[in-house]
Amino acid sequence: MSEQVSTFFWDEAPQHGLEMREGQQDMSFEIVDALINDQHFAIEAGVG
Repeated sequence: MSEQVSTFFWDEAPQHGLEMREGQQDMSFEIVDALINDQHFAIEAGVG
């Protein structure tokens, strides 16, 4: 699943004019870790 996240941020997103943001990638990996380990995970993100 982590490989799919990396592929999205580095390969797929730029093809659609989206820019990779480190915070979004970090958050995505935290979500993957929580899913794999069957844990809860809360996310707080700024808007804009």
